Amino acid sequence: MQNEEKEFAGHNLPDATEENHTVAEDEGGQRLDAWLADRLGDAASRTQVQKWIEGGHVSTAEGPIARGRRVQPGESYRVNPPEPAPIKLAPVDLELEVLYEDADCAVIRKPAGIAVHPGPGDARVTLAHGILHHFGPVGASESDETASEPEAQKNLPDPTRPGIVHRLDRDTEGLLLIAKHDRARRRLMELFAFREVHKEYLAYATGNLPRTRGRIELALRRHPRERMRMRVDPAGRMAITEFEIENVWSGRRGRKFFRVHLELLTGRTHQIRVHLAHLGAPVVGDELYSRTAAEFKRFGMLLFARRLAFTQPFSGESIDLTLPLPERFARFEAMGENL
Repeated sequence: MQNEEKEFAGHNLPDATEENHTVAEDEGGQRLDAWLADRLGDAASRTQVQKWIEGGHVSTAEGPIARGRRVQPGESYRVNPPEPAPIKLAPVDLELEVLYEDADCAVIRKPAGIAVHPGPGDARVTLAHGILHHFGPVGASESDETASEPEAQKNLPDPTRPGIVHRLDRDTEGLLLIAKHDRARRRLMELFAFREVHKEYLAYATGNLPRTRGRIELALRRHPRERMRMRVDPAGRMAITEFEIENVWSGRRGRKFFRVHLELLTGRTHQIRVHLAHLGAPVVGDELYSRTAAEFKRFGMLLFARRLAFTQPFSGESIDLTLPLPERFARFEAMGENL
């Protein structure tokens, strides 16, 4: 099974360079900077896109264009951004909790409230800083002699994401797999690509789930105006989530609460959060997709990556780790009818 978040295949920004992007029939009338930022997703922020447009790095066949331009169906825009300034991460002691480690990989517990790696324009300390401090310069200390030179260049590790092969949202807590050298990084990425990493989540949701178990198959795409959000959209990438309710109860005002076990067959951004919200039962404490998040702020967002199982890519050993329920999750459920 795949992780809730996207797995990575090399650098992200180069995916946005030297590419032509064509406006679909239902996308006409949007501002160019907003439309292109949506197209590029995590590869670039809207602010970055605006700077590229102003600097003449976004063009049509007729040449550079203005930022305020409205796109029209069928138009094609070429993106050729300048070389980004190199980002250097400084090691930071975050006292990582390491649950498994061998010569090739490690599994750590990601706390809630910290991003896995730096994002565009975000200078805050991330888990990547802590990984550098604890493991050293992971992700590039060994080379794979079986890879061809072009393939090796294509899959070079991103220095801002040392050892990272998947990620969890900033406010999601749980198990995270780390590669300790580049050969391991590529092997682990292959496991994710072929859905050979099994991950289970637990979430507390509030609202009304229409059935006790099932499979959600709904495509997701970045919101055209609110860039931090994703939404269900048939034009997006298919996302598949399996769920089963483990417990349900009513609070003092008659609201329903659910403890939900989840497994993912795809790994899209915010997949669990958007799927549950779309069904009418957003994750408790989710500030992006739940209208009652402020009421449960003391608990944080109650989404937990509790189980990780995979085959060690070199030794063949089966690794299977499960975390106990965090105290804040147990405290939330113990309140029961008092919620």
